[in-house]
Amino acid sequence: MTPPLPLLQRRRPPRLTWRLLVAGLTAAALGATTAQVPAAAQPVAEKFSPPRAAPVKQVPVKTVQANPTANPKRTVPAASSPAPVWPAASTATVDLAAGGGSPRRAGTLPVRVGQPAQADRRGVAGPQRVRVEVLDRATTAQAGVRGVLLRFGRADGLTAAAPASVTVDYRSFAGAFGADWASRLRLVSLPECALTSPAAEGCAGTPLPSRNNPAEQTVSATVTATSTGGLVAVSAATSGPAGDYAATSLQPSSTWTAGGNSGAFTWSYPLRVPPAQAGPAPQIALSYSSQAVDGRHAASNNQPSWVGEGFDAWPGGYIERRYQVCAEDMDGSANNVLKTGDLCWKTDNAVLSMNGRSGELIYNATEGRWHLRDDDGSRIERKTGAANGDNNGEYWVLTTTDGTQYWFGAHRLPGWATGNAETNSTWTVPVFGNHPGEPCHAAAFIDSNCAQAWRWNLDYVVDVHGNSSSYWYVKESNRYARNLNPTDGPSYDRGGWLSRIDYGTRRVNGVDSVLSTSAPARVEFAVADRCLSGCATHDAAHWPDTPWDAACAGTPCTQSFVPTFWTTKRLATVTTKVRSGSGYDDVERWTLTHSFPDPGDGTRAGLWLDKISHVGLAGGTVTLPDIEFTPVQLANRVDTIDFAAAMNWMRIAKIRSESGSTTSITYSQPDCVAGQTPTPHTNSRRCYPVIWTPEGYSNPVTDWFHKYVVTTIYENDNTGGVPPQGSPRVVYSYSYYDGAAWHYNDDDGLIDKKRKTWSDYRGYGRVGVTVGDPGEQTYTETTYFRGMNGDRATPTGGSRSVTIDGIADEDWYAGMPRETKTLNGPGGPVVSRETNDPWPSPATATRTINGDTVTSRFTRVATARQYTARDAGRSERVTRTTTSYDSYGMAVSVDDLGEDGVAGDEECTKTDYSPRNESAWLMDRPHRVQRFAVACSATGGTLTEDDIIGESRTSYDGNAWKTAPTRGLATRSEEMAAWNAGAPTFTTVGQADYDAQGRITSSRDALNYETKTAYVPASGGPVTSMTITNPLLHTATTTLSPAWGSATATVDVNGKRTDLAYDGLGRLTSVWLPGRVKGTDTANLTFAYLIRNNAASVVSTSKLNPQGGYTTSHTLYDGLLRVRQTQASSPSGGRLLTDVFYDSAGRQVKVFDPYHTSGSAGTTLVTATERAFVPTQTRTVYDGAGHRVGIPALRRRALADPDLLRRRPGRRHPARRRHRHLDRHGRPGPHRRAAPVSRHRADPGNGGKLGRHPLLLQPPGTVGRGP
Repeated sequence: MTPPLPLLQRRRPPRLTWRLLVAGLTAAALGATTAQVPAAAQPVAEKFSPPRAAPVKQVPVKTVQANPTANPKRTVPAASSPAPVWPAASTATVDLAAGGGSPRRAGTLPVRVGQPAQADRRGVAGPQRVRVEVLDRATTAQAGVRGVLLRFGRADGLTAAAPASVTVDYRSFAGAFGADWASRLRLVSLPECALTSPAAEGCAGTPLPSRNNPAEQTVSATVTATSTGGLVAVSAATSGPAGDYAATSLQPSSTWTAGGNSGAFTWSYPLRVPPAQAGPAPQIALSYSSQAVDGRHAASNNQPSWVGEGFDAWPGGYIERRYQVCAEDMDGSANNVLKTGDLCWKTDNAVLSMNGRSGELIYNATEGRWHLRDDDGSRIERKTGAANGDNNGEYWVLTTTDGTQYWFGAHRLPGWATGNAETNSTWTVPVFGNHPGEPCHAAAFIDSNCAQAWRWNLDYVVDVHGNSSSYWYVKESNRYARNLNPTDGPSYDRGGWLSRIDYGTRRVNGVDSVLSTSAPARVEFAVADRCLSGCATHDAAHWPDTPWDAACAGTPCTQSFVPTFWTTKRLATVTTKVRSGSGYDDVERWTLTHSFPDPGDGTRAGLWLDKISHVGLAGGTVTLPDIEFTPVQLANRVDTIDFAAAMNWMRIAKIRSESGSTTSITYSQPDCVAGQTPTPHTNSRRCYPVIWTPEGYSNPVTDWFHKYVVTTIYENDNTGGVPPQGSPRVVYSYSYYDGAAWHYNDDDGLIDKKRKTWSDYRGYGRVGVTVGDPGEQTYTETTYFRGMNGDRATPTGGSRSVTIDGIADEDWYAGMPRETKTLNGPGGPVVSRETNDPWPSPATATRTINGDTVTSRFTRVATARQYTARDAGRSERVTRTTTSYDSYGMAVSVDDLGEDGVAGDEECTKTDYSPRNESAWLMDRPHRVQRFAVACSATGGTLTEDDIIGESRTSYDGNAWKTAPTRGLATRSEEMAAWNAGAPTFTTVGQADYDAQGRITSSRDALNYETKTAYVPASGGPVTSMTITNPLLHTATTTLSPAWGSATATVDVNGKRTDLAYDGLGRLTSVWLPGRVKGTDTANLTFAYLIRNNAASVVSTSKLNPQGGYTTSHTLYDGLLRVRQTQASSPSGGRLLTDVFYDSAGRQVKVFDPYHTSGSAGTTLVTATERAFVPTQTRTVYDGAGHRVGIPALRRRALADPDLLRRRPGRRHPARRRHRHLDRHGRPGPHRRAAPVSRHRADPGNGGKLGRHPLLLQPPGTVGRGP
């Protein structure tokens, strides 16, 4: 087998295999309608007695037991947190003199007081006695404190204010709130007015530089003790050593390299949706990446997504703009003089997040458009004027090269009128323009703010035909004390969720049908609270990862001085629906079950996806076994600053599928240890620095965090039997070379220079993939570009010079494979390899900030070379292909230069896209494709017919050839008919017409024979039937299920009807062929499905026999959904079995051909008690490159030499051996016959440089000779 790319998306869920199987069964059933079938299956008049079969020796069998260790057991206990116990109101006095200066506990209070450190004395002696008071809960609440309110006063008779060291033990109330509330606790100095008027101006607190020790559950700071007693609150900041809720959910790691050299474990579970009758249908998947958890650190928002830790499911995507905290934007002409937690405008920036990956958008001022940094040709425009809550109605339109538009943040869809629904796709927050020229700037700081979007969610998709889909959201709002004023609490959007997707709709004359009519198809997303019980209590026990302490429902906001971003919801179910009359019918539903496993280090227990339950609902309920996930704890933090916790957060360790297989993942060991972290700019280890400033600190600190890579993945069958009764586990092992690369953070104008470091992960230089256990292993190794050329060399500046095989490792090449080679097993010789020379376009957009320039570019492969080893010590065969691209990154010429050193095997393909429709952005429609049998460099000279392979022309939208497309529908296709006088002549080979939705309604072949297609309904959907009329005016009608798009009935051109039935998951269950009536007669074919995770899964096929009964056979599948066994009834009694076995590389290595045994064919997996009893067995042998090199008992062998085909001598000419050389395309060259006297005679070859078969080169009526 071909090994997967290293650690990319894993094997798709097994249920897709069932869908493919169902599709095959459906096609077979429909194909059967063309056969002659009797009107009814009636018994013959005279019973036929076949001759008795010869006796066959039965093979004794026994039942195969499933792997008893297959069911994963949870190894991480659920999180539990005791209810908070607040300290009672009380007063105590501490005599510091009696303690010799050591900290002493204040009576029974959870407070220790001591003399301040020398650095905190500020020239003032500490008090000798300190009075400590814990204020009651009512006073604390009145002051707006979500924590503990204390008072510290001098009790030594002196009146001067003096510093004292204070430590508060918060152990008894650490669970008061979730989301690492305890680790975010710090001490805050409050003025006296906070007791009576906490919302008044000047009554807000001042955070004190604090040291939080989560291990001991204490927080310490130096406070000021006065004669009257100074107020100090123990309350939480928005950030701490385990994360920052003032940041949005967009993770910095989302821009890390995600190619095969990242080492991440990724897994994707697509959710099937009903088909759209035309146009865009949503692509929905639950996607996991271990790298998403690796990227969580002290300065990121670490609340897991609504699916769970490491998962992402945000269909469509979003565009996000980032802002800077105003306290860090007070330089130059800024009009703010106080450090506040408000957000300020800094740079005009945007990041696009779609399909689990993020990419920065860079503005091209000349065009007035934005470009993805890794440009894909999309036109990206920011527009204004939408009534979406943003101050000037900003929204975005991204148009792909096929003309499909994606709208972000439109809020009101085309044709919206008063009373119509709004999508709520734009989420805003107050932003201050504190510098001249910035949006909303005014003379006074408080007047310089307005609502700006921080996220524009995708809410509308429409193609060039007007087919559309729409995305609808629910916002979650919050308030905060703007400009430190608790009474000025503007509402902002802290988060939200996607509630539904409507599709199959139409935009006609500027009005979308979804505003007035129910959509033909819908996907609904239902949410539940991020708690499992007792949700009315907002503490850590019930809401482990939700920062309720940051909530402010209405003014005054005495504890929320910073906008924070978080959600209280988790995704509970996803349900697909199709319209039926005035309502909807459910089609499928996925239910997500969550838990909160305990990290064991005092940090928050993050939302974890325990299992996915899938049920089919269309026409009946069918439930599949669950998919289950087992976590493993891995520490995110390397070393600790101020006793910060390890952040032992969860990654997927094991996945149990619906069919019982388990995928087990082993991650690397930590590569860095505390006190021995590497130098950031030369770091090549699996850890990275983060520079952040804890609450109350004036200077930033450097913290280190781990990066993990996958070392081994095991895929265990579990239901097909353990060896020797079954097959071994499949093993993927990964090796990493050349060290990890960390790129310096690009200057985006938002990150302070003091916090910039080398933390942009670029992966490993080489990754080796070994598949299988020793003796069965294959090995593939890939070398990658990492974009390190030009990176900052040292903290003081300079740049690196990095090349790979003489090619500069430019930033825009990051993640591209340079070379992939396959060895004849680990440590063996190279069997084949291929190299890629990259092509970069000129910059399509450029951004320069503080001298740091980044660009948008297209990157493609310019030259690809394939090297293939040959036998007998000959050098590698080398072939080469060079591709040229236009300014839109599209291939305009492909120069297949053939094999090095061989003349005459060149081919060239040229594609012409001009003229394009730049208004509609229809950029990818080719008008002409030319193929030549010479190199592209020779196509400008004089060409002969033998130099021309062919040429095709396409006309669009009913217009003449070479007219810019308007809808991009191919209405005429022409092919070159002849080459006359150095120019081609053409003939029309096909024409087509389409309806308004872009569906084909008429097609005409080269003879102008017409086939028509009609749809019911003719407009809109869902489609319930199609009628095809052939050129002879015969009609065939297919009735469709709106839920699946599958045929439920067909009437062929002879009026013969076939009916088909499906279960709730859309799997074919019954077929009535012509002559049998559904509902009256039994079906000709039935299919039954048994999917289970504790035994082999089975598809049973029953065929109607002449006696009116059924003959049933069973196909049994192992846990990896590979065919494991077939069972069928034997004509002589008993049953016939076949078995299939696989090796540790997942390849089929042994087949037990049909053998006879006792018993009835059934759904229980059995095996021969002794393998030697099975009379016929076929074994397959593979070499170290995965090539099949031998099957015993076969006369022909496939050899490793890529350009030589040998045929063993046959019986008629035992002394002759025929050798056939193959060219680079695998086409046979001349025969070389080995005679006893070693004379060779060449047979005709492969038909010349055009590669045509010799027989096809002869005039009609002549006979030619082929190979």
